[in-house]
Amino acid sequence: MENLQSREEEIIDLVHVVEELPSPKRSKAEILKEKAALVDEWKNLQGRTDPEAKQRIEEIEAQAEETDQELELLNETKPGKQKKQSRKRFTIVTGIILAAVVIFWGFWSVWISERLKQTEKDLRNAQAELKKAQMSVVLSAQAEPKTEAAGKEAVSAVSRTAIVQKGEGIEHALIRQLQEDPFTYGFEGNATPKTVKKWAQKKAHQIAILAGYVNQKTGEEVRVRGKGENIAYILTVDKAKISVEQYSVDQTGSFNPDPDQVNQLASSYDDAQFHGVPDELQAYEYIHKG
Repeated sequence: MENLQSREEEIIDLVHVVEELPSPKRSKAEILKEKAALVDEWKNLQGRTDPEAKQRIEEIEAQAEETDQELELLNETKPGKQKKQSRKRFTIVTGIILAAVVIFWGFWSVWISERLKQTEKDLRNAQAELKKAQMSVVLSAQAEPKTEAAGKEAVSAVSRTAIVQKGEGIEHALIRQLQEDPFTYGFEGNATPKTVKKWAQKKAHQIAILAGYVNQKTGEEVRVRGKGENIAYILTVDKAKISVEQYSVDQTGSFNPDPDQVNQLASSYDDAQFHGVPDELQAYEYIHKG
């Protein structure tokens, strides 16, 4: 901004300089009259060879040159011409400044855009770290002996968004987690409730297929038995890779991770393997025909 202000002051000074150009003290008629008199006197002195005449001829020629310069200055400082030159100079300088502003704004916009992208990335990383820390606290608390009351506290410590409720499928729990923390799981764009919900529904189905909970060919899916609220399917992120960890409630009411039930997502739909076979199902799971 200081550079732009300096440029503006330079333009104002330039206009003032143009407006303050020196103007002749005599009118054009007076100058032409004097020049005519000099010419007549010069003609009368032609043919004389005496020293006085030669000296006077030199003086007349010098005076005539001065009147020519005065006439030239008079023509250059006419009001119309002076304003035209001033406008021309002002237009050129203004154009240069505008071009500089456009270039500066372009660089500024790129810088702001890059900063916003970096801020969003940092925010997603911070959210992922926070979630890991929360899970670590929960697991540490569960490692200690628990009373029935302590067990209920542990249940509430696991985000209820990840717990399958009565009448729900696994995807319901995944959708809630995605809606709760969309940027951690790859959401991009304007995060309105409507756009996030639509994205979460689509993303949850993709995760369910890639994690082996849904058979994309037959429509079969893994579901949870019972009245719900005792099984959790928790989304985790490690270096931008999403996994689904399964937790179940024990007799004290504490959520505990099920051994070997951390399902990494397949790299593509072609590589996805449906886990709906008896050897791979937990006691609380069953196959629902699509």
